[in-house]
Amino acid sequence: MDERWGSRHHRKRSAELTDDREFSDDGEAAAALQIRATLVAFADKRLKTEEHRRLFLLLMLGDLPIDAPEAPNDLVRLTGKPRSTLANLKTDFTRMLKAALVEKAS
Repeated sequence: MDERWGSRHHRKRSAELTDDREFSDDGEAAAALQIRATLVAFADKRLKTEEHRRLFLLLMLGDLPIDAPEAPNDLVRLTGKPRSTLANLKTDFTRMLKAALVEKAS
């Protein structure tokens, strides 16, 4: 057996960071990644079209407002969709998510 792969090299399973490299956000970044992954999986499973999946992610995860004329960009300008269409989709998507949570809880 190659000595490099011996068990003595795999005993330590944690990394030590120097003080200038320490980072702690109390798990917020991990929680945000988990939420994002869950929403992406939901969109992939429940939404039939690529356009609806894209709009779902923009509306539910994005930072852009639906309609903000004073801002440099918004979802109306980005997608070319009317404000009412995007607002209705967000309402529908929220309703779908709530229904999925109720379904999962029961």
